[in-house]
Amino acid sequence: MKNNVATAVARHVTTQKRSLNREVSAPVGYSSGGDWLSQQPADTSSPSRRVVRAEAALALLDALHSLPETQAEAIRLRYLEGLTLAEIVDRMDKSETAVAGLLKRGLAKLRTTLGTRWQEYTR
Repeated sequence: MKNNVATAVARHVTTQKRSLNREVSAPVGYSSGGDWLSQQPADTSSPSRRVVRAEAALALLDALHSLPETQAEAIRLRYLEGLTLAEIVDRMDKSETAVAGLLKRGLAKLRTTLGTRWQEYTR
């Protein structure tokens, strides 16, 4: 999951556009409860690489906390819980345009907040 988030953020935060064709639902049986970092598979990389990834996760969480609540919620639902745009629309009781705007503005703010630091973390 942590790598999925890192991949999603790297793909969307470091690019200017996103494709709705990439929308997918979370895998069957996926549990979003509890601490999502502790649900990650054991990391087989070097100790220094694990530290860098932990720092990246903390930087991402700090950046998410700096977003307005609705933007952070939309990003959490999309990238941490793996909901589709339609599912987020239902959950947040907003229009598809509003949710897409929240995601776009939230990702743009993450892009600005994280900047090139994220590329260093995700190498």
